[in-house]
Amino acid sequence: MTHQHDTTFAGGIVKSVSIENLLNQRDAVIERIGNAIALLHEAQNIADAAHLTREYRGFAYLLQGKDHYMRTDLLDGDAVTRIRSRIDASAWDYLMNEAGLLSLMDSKVRADWRNKIEQCDTPELTSDNLRATFGKLHDMRADMFERGVIECFRRLSWCYQTNRLFAFGKRIVMTYIRSYGHFSLDKLDHIADLQGVFCILDGQAEEDHRNGIYRRLNDAERGRLGLITAGTHDDVYMHFRWFKNGNAHIAFKRMDLVEKMNAILAKHYPGALPHDRHTT
Repeated sequence: MTHQHDTTFAGGIVKSVSIENLLNQRDAVIERIGNAIALLHEAQNIADAAHLTREYRGFAYLLQGKDHYMRTDLLDGDAVTRIRSRIDASAWDYLMNEAGLLSLMDSKVRADWRNKIEQCDTPELTSDNLRATFGKLHDMRADMFERGVIECFRRLSWCYQTNRLFAFGKRIVMTYIRSYGHFSLDKLDHIADLQGVFCILDGQAEEDHRNGIYRRLNDAERGRLGLITAGTHDDVYMHFRWFKNGNAHIAFKRMDLVEKMNAILAKHYPGALPHDRHTT
């Protein structure tokens, strides 16, 4: 049985997905899973009444089989709830990617969202919850981008002279941006925040996270041999040079945009920038 869902709110957000169809399919999957579990309970009652199961093991023993491949917790009272939460988490993950909403998030919100997906702790997939979540993320865009600037600045290592205590300069140094042959997603999430801010300050559309800086750096590194290598990558707003110790020098190519970023820092930390060096 399917339900009518009011999904007109998403028409311009998830252009490649029929939200109404997705919600109806989700309902159909959960309904059939519930019916299947009900049939398993019925089979258990019949088997128990006919003494077809071992008394000390019960129906779960029949389901497991000799290799114990089947999970027997399908028969407990919370099975449908658990399965529904897993299905909803997968659907939220899919929709967030298709809508490009991860591109609007700062690193903290992206990390929180990834954790919710991993823990299957997302809201129930309904048209109301979709509308509320999508609307909230769009309303938070300005705050999230500014917070991304501040969080990246806060995480810089102050052991390096180029990382100044009062402002972004011509370049920054980031530690452990790479280890064991891979770039750190956590570190590059903060660089992605800066990339997003550069786009906005430059009057450009937000970058699609699916083709963002993490992917471009890995593409630049593809084909190199060895677990720990050095390399360079020239991007639109930044030039990257990484070293065998895993650290990276990141040079900014648009100092006019850096000045605007420093204005964001000054707004949140008034008095932190020297009056004659706000834009250096």
